[in-house]
Amino acid sequence: MSNSSRIIAIVTVLSAGLIGLTLIPGSTTAEIATADGPALSRLGAPSPVLLRTLDAELAPPKVKPPQPVRVATSAPTRSAPVTPPPPAPVVDSPQLRHGRIGPVAVNLRAGPSSSSAVLSVLSPDEAVQVGDITRGWVQVTRSDGTSGWAYKSYLAGSAPAAPRVASAIRAP
Repeated sequence: MSNSSRIIAIVTVLSAGLIGLTLIPGSTTAEIATADGPALSRLGAPSPVLLRTLDAELAPPKVKPPQPVRVATSAPTRSAPVTPPPPAPVVDSPQLRHGRIGPVAVNLRAGPSSSSAVLSVLSPDEAVQVGDITRGWVQVTRSDGTSGWAYKSYLAGSAPAAPRVASAIRAP
């Protein structure tokens, strides 16, 4: 027997079997097994219990709206307001001269050196009191009483300062 005749024989036997199965009498209802046992139900009308179960399983999860969070805070402590001390009055002294800062802002430094800490910035044309001179640095005092050092060439007109008498070194 050839391959093609074998295939024809197999197809014929399978077809006859399927036709035979369709001719076997059967019921028009289908049995559906449940956890409680078999239950009869029509194919066109599913069980309400089954529908509720499927709806519950397939429903999106319920999301609760975010709840506001309460943060415990302590009452603010009442303390006396901090007030800065009043500025020291500028005393006109025979050792100090009136002067002005030149046309550019200048750093007011803690000592007579560019490596000294910057205390504040002197504004252009700001009025200052001029004191001692050390290595080109002039001791200046602002109107609010803040005192520090600025380089002499940054003063308007390079205001003359009182000579430093106590530390003046005279060469022989």
